[in-house]
Amino acid sequence: MKTSNILVASIATSAIVMLTIGSTFAAYGQWGGNWMWYWSKWWSNHGSMYNIENIAKSDLNTTETDLLLKQYEEEMMANELYTSFYNKYGVVTFQNIAQSEKTHMDAVKALLDRYELTVPTSYSHIQTLYDQLKAKWDLSLKDALEVWINIEIVDINDIVTAIKSTDNDDIKMVLTNIGWASYNHLRWFVQALNVNNLTTDIDYSAYLTADDLNTRWPLSYKLVDKLEAEWVVLPDSVKQMWNKWANNNWKVGNFRWNGAWMMYNRSNNSWLITQYKNTYKNKYGSALAQMDDAKLNEFVTRIDALIADINSNDKYSTVLKEKYTSMLLALRDLALENVDEWSFIDNLFN
Repeated sequence: MKTSNILVASIATSAIVMLTIGSTFAAYGQWGGNWMWYWSKWWSNHGSMYNIENIAKSDLNTTETDLLLKQYEEEMMANELYTSFYNKYGVVTFQNIAQSEKTHMDAVKALLDRYELTVPTSYSHIQTLYDQLKAKWDLSLKDALEVWINIEIVDINDIVTAIKSTDNDDIKMVLTNIGWASYNHLRWFVQALNVNNLTTDIDYSAYLTADDLNTRWPLSYKLVDKLEAEWVVLPDSVKQMWNKWANNNWKVGNFRWNGAWMMYNRSNNSWLITQYKNTYKNKYGSALAQMDDAKLNEFVTRIDALIADINSNDKYSTVLKEKYTSMLLALRDLALENVDEWSFIDNLFN
């Protein structure tokens, strides 16, 4: 009797999880999952995102080797766990996401093959993380979503670390392309939490804003912005890929969007300023806090002059003007946060 009750409870729980996840991704993730599938198909027909044959390669150091092996294992883990969820509940979105992760595995494998490294078949670099996540993913809907959120956050962080740690353009190109998708995956899982009235202690605010969660448009530009905000120099191959991707019209099922709309989102002032402020606060926050009001006022005045100069200079494109202005406004905002307001107003009128 006890075994029968456990079986019934297990079946009921599985049904609830399947329904809640299914309804969530019918509203949010299904569109995104299909978009990613069509995107992969488009690239397979119009030139690979990961074409590294024409990029010069350099010898890898130990750090670069370990980061590549770890990255492959992370993509393999994501593919395994997303596939397991699809096999258990039949939610098509996870089949699409798992296929996306398989594409990422193949992309990293191309790098491993290029540098004659042995392709991992186990999780030697992330064994502890794998064991923790695998033990938790099917305990409940909340546990599963938190596992997937953690996977994508780890993936984004490690991709940024790897790109910052290498001078090899082929590695930068492949990992940047892989990282684009992680922001979209992360959003779907956070949206699933919100739709099902679930809360989490995971802090994802450094990756997603409220605006990100309220739109279905791809978030792939966010990784490029994050890298540029941390002064990472991206190779021309990545910039060319970005421009090609952002300026093409795409048709996904009954949905249509264009590069102009994407570039509008990418160039949104308030979002860019927030991103740069988060970066600059860690780098320059303490230095600004030690400046007196006179120095801070001088600093703000110089920034205003630079912004005016940039926007009146024809040598900068519209996109560059937006970027540089956002960078400077972020510094300006941080400076003003340290100014005594009344003192600042007095200086303005005296």
